[in-house]
Amino acid sequence: MSYSPKIDSGDFTGVSARFEASLTKSVFIPNCDMAVTGTEAGDLIVWDKSLILEGIGEPNEKRLIKVVTLNTKDNPFVGINMLTTVHDQYLVVGNTDGSIHFYDFQFKIVAWFEDLGLSVIKSISFSRRKPRMAIQP
Repeated sequence: MSYSPKIDSGDFTGVSARFEASLTKSVFIPNCDMAVTGTEAGDLIVWDKSLILEGIGEPNEKRLIKVVTLNTKDNPFVGINMLTTVHDQYLVVGNTDGSIHFYDFQFKIVAWFEDLGLSVIKSISFSRRKPRMAIQP
């Protein structure tokens, strides 16, 4: 079973190229009903249960709630290539310019890593184990 809610250009503010950007990755936000989807234009599409009863769809279906633009004036079209969450506390965004940003679940920046000489971020993972000292032979 799947669900694909209707979105159109009126849901996006800004230039029309933003609406035509492909969706790249989705992730559920822990401990709530919200989910987010990244786009090639650097936006986050925020999905949640609609608080407005419109008589269409099912009660638990997610609706587009808002679009959050994460890119800056200096890099207006840095695409989001990877999304994940870590420690049920942060949304981690891997971008097409090789940068990695950490946000809280209200989409406020917590930390960012750029100018590391990385290429397109294609995967991000975190260990649940605490770091240990390496054993030297």
